Amino acid sequence: MWTLLASDNAPVTLAYLQLLLYGEDRSLPMSLFDSRLKLLLDQMTDETVDDAMVRAKANAWVNAGFLAVHYPDYEQEPVIELTAAAHEAIRFIASQDAYRVSPTESRLELVIHAIRKLVSDTDRNAADRIARLEEDKVCIDEKIEQIRAGRITSASEVEIKAQIYDLLQMLDNLNGDFYRVRDRFRSLSSDLHRDIMRNSGTAGDILNEFFTGYDRIADSDEGRTFRAFYALISSAEAMAQIDEAVEVLQDRDFWMRAMNDGDRRSILYMRQHLNERARETQNVMRLLASSLKHLVQSREYQQNKRLSQLIAEAKRQAIDVADKISPTAKILPVNYTGIRTDSLAGLSLYDTENDPTGESIIRSEGAFVNLEDLARRIQEAEINYPLLKSQVAELLKTKEVVTVGDVLRAYPAKQGLASLVGLISLSVRYGLVDDNAHEKVTWKDRFGTTVTATVPRMMFVEGSLKKFKGMSDE
Repeated sequence: MWTLLASDNAPVTLAYLQLLLYGEDRSLPMSLFDSRLKLLLDQMTDETVDDAMVRAKANAWVNAGFLAVHYPDYEQEPVIELTAAAHEAIRFIASQDAYRVSPTESRLELVIHAIRKLVSDTDRNAADRIARLEEDKVCIDEKIEQIRAGRITSASEVEIKAQIYDLLQMLDNLNGDFYRVRDRFRSLSSDLHRDIMRNSGTAGDILNEFFTGYDRIADSDEGRTFRAFYALISSAEAMAQIDEAVEVLQDRDFWMRAMNDGDRRSILYMRQHLNERARETQNVMRLLASSLKHLVQSREYQQNKRLSQLIAEAKRQAIDVADKISPTAKILPVNYTGIRTDSLAGLSLYDTENDPTGESIIRSEGAFVNLEDLARRIQEAEINYPLLKSQVAELLKTKEVVTVGDVLRAYPAKQGLASLVGLISLSVRYGLVDDNAHEKVTWKDRFGTTVTATVPRMMFVEGSLKKFKGMSDE
């Protein structure tokens, strides 16, 4: 992390990585990553950027430890992600631009609660624990009596902003924790592969090494922490409490006044993001087990060990002959083919002043184009997918799930049946389809007649927005 922050070109590198992998797209196929990076480099320089330059820059970031490359199951190409160190560096820089408030009462309460909880959790004296719980009970009863008496105090604007800032910081910290756990698992996986390669025992010894190594990962600090967290987010009761709290927050007056679209989306999709991070880490653990199992069962490790032995032998032989043969010594003479090269200065260019054509230049008048008529014809000939995607994106700002019927009710179909066909096409390709449920949709045809139809329940979620952005790339 400090290597990235202290580098001479840190602002440029951080900007590229943040634009490519810190937003909604936390991982990208290598081809898509290269194409987007090439587009950014083209915008930032006057030089011609080719594929080799793009791949060289990406490889430099991988070697520096800013990017991680891995192969997911059933994928034809590798996937590129930020490392935990790069994520922390970007998060640190991005946090400097966030809204900051002075110390508030709510933050002091968090500190007091954390200290009291630490004291209580480490106290083995039952009487002391019960006494503290009794004190808490008295405080809760007093607050209940104050509310019943009508003495209700609301948080100030500063308190609200402070609590929102703290909540968003905690969510961002959780993302960083998942990155660290994921990278730690992959590091342990590499260590296990190396240990297996060095093992010269029998197949039984190799299997024992595998099971011992997997237990080592499961019993590591990262493994125990992740299992505890995964159990929490798998609890239906805990997740129901989060959903209920988020739904209540949307009815508060500060929801639209004190928060921007990005903050609202972070809280609205909080549970979904936590589940995505947990599934990614769980997949890393599963892939670790399956890859090690395949390595042992397929006996590929024996081929790899033999290859390593041959490479080591070749290096030893190279050392033996290093003093006898110099890099410039002729080993195998070859008659090369040759080509003739001429200087550009020897070319005779055509000069219009010395060699006039005798024909005058005729000015050509451009044809008149009615832009409104052209736009109307395009509107009639093509489905307006950008408009449909923007409508879906606007509705997803306030709802977690949006159906095709929701879109048509909020935005009447401007292209009639074509709008419905476009929404169905988008939902089939980038959304979810429930064939067991149906809904009625209505629109007006070109004659102004209202038409009603029944279609399967087709839905858009936040993940659909990420796929929308990749449509042009694909």
